[in-house]
Amino acid sequence: MHFKKLFRTLAVATVVVVWGAGLTVSRTALARDATQAASPGDECVTCHSTPGLGMRFTTGEIVSVYVDPWQWEQSVHGSTLQCTACHADSAVYPHLGRAIAHPSPREVGYLTRGYATCGECHQQQYVEYLGSVHAIALRDGQAESAVCSDCHGDHDIEPAEAKRDGLSVRTAVINCGKCHQEEFQQYQNSVHGKALLNGGDPNVPVCVDCHGVHAMGDPTMPGFRRQSPYLCASCHADEALMKEYGLSASVMETYVADFHGTTMRMISSDDAPISAGAAPGVAMCYDCHGVHEIRSMVDAQNPASGDGLLDICQECHENAPQDFPAAWLGHRKPDSDRFPLVFWIQRIYSIVVGGMIIVFVGHIGLDFGKIIVGKLRDERKRRRAE
Repeated sequence: MHFKKLFRTLAVATVVVVWGAGLTVSRTALARDATQAASPGDECVTCHSTPGLGMRFTTGEIVSVYVDPWQWEQSVHGSTLQCTACHADSAVYPHLGRAIAHPSPREVGYLTRGYATCGECHQQQYVEYLGSVHAIALRDGQAESAVCSDCHGDHDIEPAEAKRDGLSVRTAVINCGKCHQEEFQQYQNSVHGKALLNGGDPNVPVCVDCHGVHAMGDPTMPGFRRQSPYLCASCHADEALMKEYGLSASVMETYVADFHGTTMRMISSDDAPISAGAAPGVAMCYDCHGVHEIRSMVDAQNPASGDGLLDICQECHENAPQDFPAAWLGHRKPDSDRFPLVFWIQRIYSIVVGGMIIVFVGHIGLDFGKIIVGKLRDERKRRRAE
């Protein structure tokens, strides 16, 4: 009797458990199906994959809102975000429309709202950008100033490590050139630009290597000039990198060894803010080599090569004679084959100075020894007298 009751109880419990499990699975499946059915990406693509689709602002400007589905899927966000992650105000249809609140796609409020959305995920980059020359210009009402999407794109955003994959030409140079056209033209003709744009060399510097990425400072500030030699030295003092190009890696060492470099080092050793202090008046790298249009020293069009170097020197040294540049060693250490006179004078000077130091130290040591010996002698006499 008891066995039958126990069996009946177990049977009922089993049915309840199975039914409950089935209900749970069913609800989970329904919830998943509902989520997929409500996927903002799928719904958005229905309209936004239509070529020619545009949004009209109150100024009459029409901006394309067409999105290439394949391009979006290949982007760094394509596999991780839904459309509404960035376009939260477009989660329902018909859309409220940003064009209603902002008259133009380059209106400051519209742009500010856009990069603030990026900052919800990329907080560090957002904070850095807020202190940049671009953000400051935007706050001053210059709507043409760059925001996140101007450099990174919108639906075709590349990975941050794109430079290693040879994609930096578009992201770090050409995009900058859209606004800074004159500088881009100069860079194209430079030794760096030709190596990158024509030869695909990933080692040469691009805009962000010198100006920074998100926290771009004003290059007209005194601090930028103070630190500029160290920017150049980050590549040109790298022995392994310079060896690949057959260039000397001692340019920074020889620069700080002369009058210009020694003075620069004294001035740039302080920790003053970029806008504080005065810009050093001594010659920096770009005063002789140029800024964006830097050319190879074997390039006949390089203003620092041949007789053109005298013209550069005379910008500061107005009365410099014709043979004035001959006193410069050209960022090269003197040796017995090249600049032998300077080399042997340095060697003799080192020997003479070293010898004098040895003699002086020896003289001081002998004098000190004499004092000690005299004190010991006096002490022995005193003891004998006692």
